[in-house]
Formats: sequence, C-alpha cells, structure tokens
Amino acid sequence: MKSLSKITLFAALTAVTATACQKEDSSIDTPSGKLVKMTFTAGNPELKPEVRTEIDGLTPYWSVGDQIGISTDGTKSNYPFTNDATERAATTTFSGNANISSTIYAYYPFTANGIDKVGDNTGAKVDLPANQTPTANSFDGKADILVSKPLTLDSEGQQVANLEFRRLSAIVKVVLKDQSTDTKLADQHVSSLSITTDGDNTLAGRVVVDLLNYTMYAPYYNGSNTVTATYTTNTEYVINGVSGTYLSVYPRLLAAGSKLVVEAATEGYVIKKEIVLSNEIDLETGKITTLNVNLSDEHITAAATGLSLPFTDDFSDLTGNSATNILSRKDKNGNDLYSAGNSYVYQYDSPHGLRMSSSKNSGYIVTSELDLSAPFSVLISAKVWPKDTSGIKVTAGESAAITTADLTEEFKTYLLKFDAQNSKTKIRIEPSATNERIIIESIQIVPGHDITLPPVLKITSETTLSVPAESATKTINYTVENPTNGVSVVASSDVSWLNSFVYNVDGVSFTIDANQGEERSGTITLSYEGAEAQTVSVTQTKPGAVMWETETFENYTVPSTTSYGSSGTFNGVTTGTPQWSYSGCGNPNQANTDKTALANAGVVVINDKYAAIGKNGSMSVTIPGGITALKFNALTSSKGSATVTITANGATAASITIPGNSKSAFEIPTIDCQGYDATITIKQNNQNRTTIGDITWQPAN
Repeated sequence: MKSLSKITLFAALTAVTATACQKEDSSIDTPSGKLVKMTFTAGNPELKPEVRTEIDGLTPYWSVGDQIGISTDGTKSNYPFTNDATERAATTTFSGNANISSTIYAYYPFTANGIDKVGDNTGAKVDLPANQTPTANSFDGKADILVSKPLTLDSEGQQVANLEFRRLSAIVKVVLKDQSTDTKLADQHVSSLSITTDGDNTLAGRVVVDLLNYTMYAPYYNGSNTVTATYTTNTEYVINGVSGTYLSVYPRLLAAGSKLVVEAATEGYVIKKEIVLSNEIDLETGKITTLNVNLSDEHITAAATGLSLPFTDDFSDLTGNSATNILSRKDKNGNDLYSAGNSYVYQYDSPHGLRMSSSKNSGYIVTSELDLSAPFSVLISAKVWPKDTSGIKVTAGESAAITTADLTEEFKTYLLKFDAQNSKTKIRIEPSATNERIIIESIQIVPGHDITLPPVLKITSETTLSVPAESATKTINYTVENPTNGVSVVASSDVSWLNSFVYNVDGVSFTIDANQGEERSGTITLSYEGAEAQTVSVTQTKPGAVMWETETFENYTVPSTTSYGSSGTFNGVTTGTPQWSYSGCGNPNQANTDKTALANAGVVVINDKYAAIGKNGSMSVTIPGGITALKFNALTSSKGSATVTITANGATAASITIPGNSKSAFEIPTIDCQGYDATITIKQNNQNRTTIGDITWQPAN
C-alpha cells in the first residue's frame, strides 16, 4: 500500500442513473506494494445517456481537461486523474498516480479541498457552483457531480469491472414560455437565467460526496439559494418554448407553498417571475426536472440600453507623452466613453493621438456599454509606430472580432463592419500584435453598413521642386485611396508659367515656361472631389543661377536592421551620381523613428529616406568642382555627436559640429573650395547615433 503507480483509466462514457445496472466485481489477491497497471471501462452502453460531461443530442462526452478524483480508501486518500484526450470524446483514458489498492473509488469533479470528515459525514469536499456556464443544449459539465461504484482489481491485476458513474446532483431545465402581447420574446436570446428558492432550500455550495455510500450531503459552506447560468454569444439559445437552461443543483424537495423566483435577461428585455408552488416539486438525484415558466406582459420589462450611436472620440486634444487616464473621457452629455483601459495607453503629442502599448507591454481600451442591437460600423484613424508592425483588433462583446491589415506609418482610416450584437455591448480596441505600438487619431462607431470611406489624395513624388530657368516638363505622381467612380484628379496653378497639364493613370505632367527674369515661385494644386487638396511648390531660378543639388538616399540600402555594422557604397541621385562610401552605419528602423522625431520637432522633412550612423561610423561623398554652400538636418542621441567636414585639395574648407540631443536643420552658408573637388565627410563620435537626411549643396559651377 505504500508504493506509487501511474494508473491509466480507460473510460468509455455511458449513461448511468441512480438505478443503473451494476455488474459483479471480481475478487483480487494482490500482494501489498505490487505495481499494477489498471484499466477502467465505463459500462452499460444500453442505457440512454444522461451522464458526463457534455451532451450532444443523445451522445455524452468527456471534456478536454476533465479530472476525476481517485481514492484508495474512500475516506482520506485523494488523487487527481486527468483526461488524456485533446478533444471531447465518448471514450477516453485518465492518467495519474496513486497508492496501489485492491479497491478504487472514483468521483467527478476532482477537488483539491480533500476527502475528510465534516460533522457526521465523510467524503470528498466538492464545490457545487452557484454560477454555471451551460450551453444551449446541455448543463455545465464542471457543475455535474458524479460518483462511481467501487472497482476491484481481478486476480491478474490487469482488468477491473466496468467504471460506472451515477449522478448525485439534480438537473433543473427551465423553459421560458412566451405568452406576452405580440410575443415580445420572439427571436430573443437568453444571456443569463437564475432560479432562487426561499428558506433553507439551498441549491449550491460546498457539499460532502460520500464515496462509500453514493451519497451527497447538503451544502455546509458557501451555501446559496440562487443558481445562475451565464451564456456567451456562442452558447446562448433562442426562446422558443422548447429550448431551456440546464442547471445542476442539490437534490431536495421544494414543498408546496415554497417560493421560487425565475429571472432572466435577453438582448432586449429583463424577465422576472415569482412563483408560489401550489404543489411540491421533487428535484430528484440523477434526474432532469423540467420547469415550464409561463411569461405574460407583467413579467417582461424592456432592458436598459447602452449609449446610443454614434460614438465618437477625437484624440487631437491630447498633449504630452505620459500615461493617459482613458476613463476620464466623456461625451458631450457627460457620459463616460470608456469602461476600461490599462496603464499602457499614452497621450501622444505632435501629431496628437492615443498611443497604445510599449515595447514590453500591450495596451487596450474598452468602451462603455453601447446599444449595438442593429448592424454597425467602426471607423478608426490610426497609424503604426515607425519601427513596429501591427494592425488593430476590434472585438464587439465577447467574441465578435475583426482585425485590420498591418497599419501604415501615416494616419489612415480603417472601416470594420459588424453584425448586430445586443443593446449593452462593449467594444475593445487593441493592437493585433503583442507589444507592438500604434497611434489612434480618432474613433467612430456608427449605425449601419451603408458607410463609405472618404477618398484620400496623396502625392507620392516630391512636393517641393527647385527647377532651372530653362523650360522643362515635370510630373507629379499621386495615389487616390477609396476612389469614387467617375471622379478624376484635376490640376490647377496659381501662375501662368506652370501650365499644359496632361493626365495619366497615376500622374499629372506639366510644362514650366522659361524664366527671363528674377527667381519666381508658384503652386500647383491637385484636387479630387471629397478629398483634401494637395499642393506642390515650384521655385524657378533666374537665368544663370546655380541650382541646389539634393541627396535623397534612394539608393542607400543596408542589410542590417538592428545594428550599425554595415559598410559599403551607393550611387547618389544628384547630377553626375557621385558615389557615397559608408562604414559603421545601418538600422533603418531607427532612422525611421528619428525621421518622425525630427518632423515632430518642427524640422521640415522633404525626403523620405534617412541614414543612421553608429559610433565611430562615417559617410562621405566627393562632389566634382566643389561646392559653395551646404544644408542638412540631423538628430543625435544624448551621448552621440558628429562632425561634418568639407575638405578640398587636402585642406579643410569648412566644418560644423552636430551636438548631442540635436533635432535641427544645419547650414554652412559659405564654402570656398578654390576650384577643387569637395569631399563631404560625416564622422560620428564613439557613441551611437546620428541620423541625417535632406543633404543639399550648391555646386561651385
């Protein structure tokens, strides 16, 4: 009796009632301490199933994760045995460890409260829950209390009599009968239902399950006269006079004159009926007792609803970069907009927005209850944090979830269409990827699906052009998101020398007339009905003026995304395509983040690509014929600094220092290369990092 053995129980699940046929046990003569593998088979397949632990039609199933309790004496020892199946099954095995014994007692569900004496009774101290989660056609398996007859090993120690459970709890099926005017409850779904008894008629609590005498004693701890069923959208049922709520309760006789209260909730109504029993009701052990509850108008009340649509919130009022108290936000009528939100939701300043999550923790927000009893749409304007990757996950109620595609690095409106939920539904909004950051600009929840996103016109080519005095033709490239049938882009100019617009699929070409006078500027406006207009500024030099050249880093690519260990060369995009050399560079993700930080600091960002230089790294390029001026913008870390030097014929023609914590545009207005080629070198100190872009110079000839 002291040795431990892993015991496998083979259970072919069948129904057993209180009067189930019992098969004779074989006797056993097993030496004490012998390790024996035991197999348990549930018998009586001829019985109609009413036992364990899920019922699908007339077929009972063991559920994934079910645990039965095994005792070798029925009064003290207590071992958990777990269902080995990975999906529900009518036949399964249970595995666990227990002391070897000639007799085995089994019960369900296993309790960690132990097996002991309570008052005058001895048995497993099992909790019969007051709050249960049944399905549309079955009771809550975790609330079903079962005990098997003792099992005795045979003389070989290899086979035992069939495992036969009997139910000790009673099952109450409550069927709601709609007899109201105009059948108010037609097509209504039960989201919760409870029954309450009076006096000492406790229905749930901690009970003692006597394994030796197949008996369950009345609740002695946490006794409750109320048992409540709660449903999800996946388990709820429609009130039709046939379907009902199954509750597992302590068996007892409810005497005539006792009071029974039935309460329920649907998406549109609250139900309550008090019943004084004219006859006794016997809630029998192992049996299903059906209670038909007739409901008239007086028992049915329209349910309070959540906030009506539209729900709108614009985060443009947020300032600073600290955690925000989302629960303080209210609508124009003073109602709370949100019911929950964790501490990983931040105010975000310039551009204003609500930032969700950090690099180590995920954020979320949950709206207050909304009346979503009709189809509705959710519109969210959002973008992703520059170096992160995530969409938005929006969940309505418990399980209706829609996830967007990965967000872009620019604000974009995403439209999600949901089916009707109920009149008190909450919406949860969060990044779809764990610990990835997003920024939300605004949220709208509106009725119906007849929603179209407004068109968005974007210019994908440069929006600031510097052109020579000579006549030329240029093209503006654009995209239109959410286009409208029959609508086209229209270009116009505020000056006559920008003219002759020619349209193609994704661009507009135009002519720039030759300039005979002083430097001049003009603006081209692209318009699209329903979209915000976009503009391109054009500056044309006077005859004989020297043009500025700009490096856009379009050809700069590095293999590393997480370090600064890359070296190599790339061709520039300026006149003559001078070749750049670089070492100790990389991390384009960091460059993207710094680009946003520069824009937020008010530095005008013209070009899209930036280069990040690591500690002791450098970048350089040689410009034939020299340069006369230099402009660029740069961001440095708190410890990082860099020096930009222009050398000509081996001598320093000009230099400038980029100090730590810079977020600025820099300029060297006068450079004299004395007719020699100019080499521009950006050298980082021994700390990460400098991110640099928009390098523009004026050639000497």
